Amino acid sequence: MTNYSSIDSMTEIRSILRQLSDEGQLTVFGNAASSEAAVTRLQSEIDAIIEMGHDLSLIMIDLKTKSGVSFDSERIMCYQSTIKAIYVGSLLDDKPEAFTEHQEVIRKTIELSDNDTYKYLRDKYGDEPLIKWCRDCGIDDGFADKHYPRNRCAKELCILWTRMFTYLESGKASKELKSYLSNSACSSARETLSSRCFVQSKAGWENGLSEDAFYSEDLVYPDHLTDKDPSNDECAINDSGVIHTQKGPYLFVIFSDIPYGIYRNGTPSNPLNGITEALYRFQQSL
Repeated sequence: MTNYSSIDSMTEIRSILRQLSDEGQLTVFGNAASSEAAVTRLQSEIDAIIEMGHDLSLIMIDLKTKSGVSFDSERIMCYQSTIKAIYVGSLLDDKPEAFTEHQEVIRKTIELSDNDTYKYLRDKYGDEPLIKWCRDCGIDDGFADKHYPRNRCAKELCILWTRMFTYLESGKASKELKSYLSNSACSSARETLSSRCFVQSKAGWENGLSEDAFYSEDLVYPDHLTDKDPSNDECAINDSGVIHTQKGPYLFVIFSDIPYGIYRNGTPSNPLNGITEALYRFQQSL
């Protein structure tokens, strides 16, 4: 893991993210120059997903250079379970004793993305820890209204990950929590990058059918679950987190409406792996 902390620059990072305007287009921002090849590769991955008939929203910011790339990062999409990491972080930051009392519950919430354990934590501790983080980051309290936000965007989640990064680097987060985030189920970042980087991520997914129905080209998804309405697109797969590379850490969020379970180019793998690799190559080119 890179021994690099950008905690002091988080206010500036948030300001940069808030000012981004990237509706419907790939936008490179910041002063660090990226390679043309890296931008072309990322655009190609985005185009491939759009050509499949799916929507995509993403944002990545390198914390050392304060530079990054985004695509349609204000598009309203379904968060799925990416929110679980942010909620757990806010809870433990506010009430550190909750980890001792509910360590296994927290592990299942992060590693396995267990909906029942997450609901237990939200019911027991309420929305206030998350609201505190929202206010710290300049995000309105309405973000915490639903257990799974459906009227929010990738930019907001990335801003909240700046707060999560601060907590993880502050010395207050336990090594166990960090290990849970490095073993998050169905994370394209973990699958693609963990052999090269220290990954702390939280994916979100739902195939809308059966928990046993993973990556089958024969699955038929009900129209009401894939109608491009964020309140209904429950079959999507997403990912978010922080990647620690030799060049330093970067934050990323990828939202899609790709049904979890489809094949990508005939290969039974996470549909977001190509985008994840392209974002990594982009950061490495800065």
